Order: sequence, then C-alpha cells, then structure tokens
Amino acid sequence: MAAPHYSRTYRRFPLHVPVIFGGAPCVGEGTLLNLSVMGCSIMTDQPCSAEAMCA
Repeated sequence: MAAPHYSRTYRRFPLHVPVIFGGAPCVGEGTLLNLSVMGCSIMTDQPCSAEAMCA
C-alpha cells in the first residue's frame, strides 16, 4: 500500500541552527530544524505545548 501524499501550501526549508526562543509559558534553547512562511520546527529539551506561541 502506498503512503498517503501530503502537500503543503508553503515549502519547508531544512536547517540545523541553534536558537533561543521565548514566549509565555516557555523560554529556552534548542535547534531550528525547518522553517517555512507559516512557522518552524524546533527541537528542545524544554517542555512546551504544541500550541505555544514563541518569538
């Protein structure tokens, strides 16, 4: 069985960059894994909810 095809509206750019992020209720350091017009993915040991808004 073939895997389902997911299309994104905006392209994600793969990166591996150290970052410091902040926003209530989470502040911390991590690694930026990918970036798009609508957001990014950060790997961190700091617990944050998936819905948390950071800057």
